[in-house]
Amino acid sequence: MRKSLNVPIIDEYMTAENRHGEFFGNRWESCREKPKENQILHAWKNVIPSENEKFILDEEMDAFRIKESNGRIRQLNIYCKIVNDSILTRIGRTFYNTDPRETLELNENGVDSVMKSWRLNYLIKK
Repeated sequence: MRKSLNVPIIDEYMTAENRHGEFFGNRWESCREKPKENQILHAWKNVIPSENEKFILDEEMDAFRIKESNGRIRQLNIYCKIVNDSILTRIGRTFYNTDPRETLELNENGVDSVMKSWRLNYLIKK
């Protein structure tokens, strides 16, 4: 279902954290903090099922990181809202993990634009 909605999957190098603890749902984290050269690192993922809908998929949040040519790490956070397991809305934020942060808020088209430039084609919705 995630792939059909262009929602990031849980990558094989991620481990489950905070099971029903800090977050209602689950959190997966990468074993690394920084991406390797020419790699897009899926840094973390939060999955939040709906409390009112028999715990079906409701919200997901993901963070991806890339090392840019200047050596700085840029992070893309994606916030997904899923309705009835079929409709997805997304917003995002991109920023550097070091000062200056240079934060940019993204709408659906902005998220797709960053995905395209980072070659994360399976996540492009439009």
